[in-house]
Amino acid sequence: MNKQSRISAPNSPIGTIPTAPRQVLFRVFQALFYNYSPQTAGFRFRQTLPFTSDSVFPITESPVSPFSFPSMALPKNSGNLVLGIDIGGTGMKGGIVDLAKGELVGERVRLETPHPSTPAAVGDVISAIAKHFSWKGLIGCGFPGVILKSRIMTAANMDESLLSVDLAHLVHERTGCPAHIINDADAAGLAEVTYGAGKGREGVVLLVTVGTGLGSGLFFNGQLVPNSELGHIKMKDKDSGKIKDAEKLASDSARERDDLSWEKWAKRFDRYLKYLHRLFWPELIIIGGGVTKKGDKFMPLLTVPCATALASLGNNAGIVGAAVAAKLHLGKK
Repeated sequence: MNKQSRISAPNSPIGTIPTAPRQVLFRVFQALFYNYSPQTAGFRFRQTLPFTSDSVFPITESPVSPFSFPSMALPKNSGNLVLGIDIGGTGMKGGIVDLAKGELVGERVRLETPHPSTPAAVGDVISAIAKHFSWKGLIGCGFPGVILKSRIMTAANMDESLLSVDLAHLVHERTGCPAHIINDADAAGLAEVTYGAGKGREGVVLLVTVGTGLGSGLFFNGQLVPNSELGHIKMKDKDSGKIKDAEKLASDSARERDDLSWEKWAKRFDRYLKYLHRLFWPELIIIGGGVTKKGDKFMPLLTVPCATALASLGNNAGIVGAAVAAKLHLGKK
């Protein structure tokens, strides 16, 4: 046990939580609820739909017709294999994870996120991914929103019909497999602190995923502070003067929408990271998500005053972390 100062309160269920983690939690709520001005205070549940396709179809690894995948031959399940699925605003990726190595077994499969992303449509894609791998074991799913006891509480870049859905139950109903659900950025962060850039790091480590939106995974001494969702903190748009969600300004979709050069986008993203640094004082900020493929274009331009690194597992971190979470929560049941 670390020799940290502790707060003791008689008859309180949180009376023995170490001081430092409580400070981290306080900063999370401060970031979510008290940013810039009273006029913009408050966490807003927003459901925007940035995608346009009306169908679900493979767009990268497997050039096959919708839901008609060839079966994949797997090694004998040693107990270290879990199917990880990373649900995003534009794509849903899945792969078999070898937890002994923190690596995918074979190639992943990627399908476009359905529009609208109703529970039935999302269930169809999850079912198709499981069938592709002929999978009959644990499934871990990362979802872009707040997750409480497997229920979807926010769905900023997905359809609002998913709100309050028990996603673990939906996955089990569609695949017959036990499932665990975790916030997608929390999953990516879990992978990085277990196998990657954050492994063995003490203090506050923050992972920021950059894609359709901005996700965040916050860790203190390797322990997850779940559902931080720091892509929704408020920032001032210097061009319009309006207060907006940070992901509307600094995500990769914002870069594409505003037709920004990598240099101009990096300035926005750097300002966002400096804001997070002032709130949480992390020892390390890890950058994950789809932009990891273009790290050479923006990482040298960042000036945030702490160590920064690209996610070691790249855009597979969410898949790996979802599998890790499933094993941690369901592996002994």
